[in-house]
Amino acid sequence: MNEEEWKADKKMMTWMSEHFAHMAVGAIWMPENAGVTYQKTNEKELTLVEMVDTDGCRENHQRMKSLTWDLGYTVLDSEANLVPEPRNQMEEEMRTLEMKRKIAQGWKDKDGTLLVDMNLDAVYPKFVEETEVLMDNGDTRMVEVWEYRLLNPNTGKTLSIDPDDYHLMMGDDRFMQFMNERGELLRAMDRAEMIHAIDEGINARLIGTTDPETGERVPQWMYGTYCKVTPTLGEEE
Repeated sequence: MNEEEWKADKKMMTWMSEHFAHMAVGAIWMPENAGVTYQKTNEKELTLVEMVDTDGCRENHQRMKSLTWDLGYTVLDSEANLVPEPRNQMEEEMRTLEMKRKIAQGWKDKDGTLLVDMNLDAVYPKFVEETEVLMDNGDTRMVEVWEYRLLNPNTGKTLSIDPDDYHLMMGDDRFMQFMNERGELLRAMDRAEMIHAIDEGINARLIGTTDPETGERVPQWMYGTYCKVTPTLGEEE
């Protein structure tokens, strides 16, 4: 596809304008499958921070640069980091995940407060409901809906975020934790930690679809884990 064939319709222009306006200064943006990564460096300026070193990605950047100019933004690109084209699918997925995690650090609430400034270490997954979903083959099945409830310290309001979004912001170790109704913290252990826990008789618990001690359901990403159990002062609010 050459540049003349690529056109941004009104819907795309509107989405881009709103997206840029809501990005916090310092936030990262990586257009899907474009091989380019931008950072918002001030209210009307984007900087190309990384680009895959291929002709196709350079063309993508020129198209994006033209579009953002039409929206009133300047794009700086003189100091972009050129990275080699991924050698395989796994390498591409790892690069994409790393950049998505950087993007998540710039997410913010409506008042501009960054989600990462909302004491994310103090919250744990909460069950919301079971809901019926339609599968690709036309069948339906019940799935559990979970959320993380964050408190915005500047507005006093609570907002809910999806577990996948929390995972992006906090990483694997913090994601693989759950606090039960007793106020016990269950943290999934890796293989080395499991061996140590067994040898030393450390308080631990094998988790299925429920916590075997309390009978309460646990989030599906905790199924089949062996968890270290740590008593706390009580369940978080």
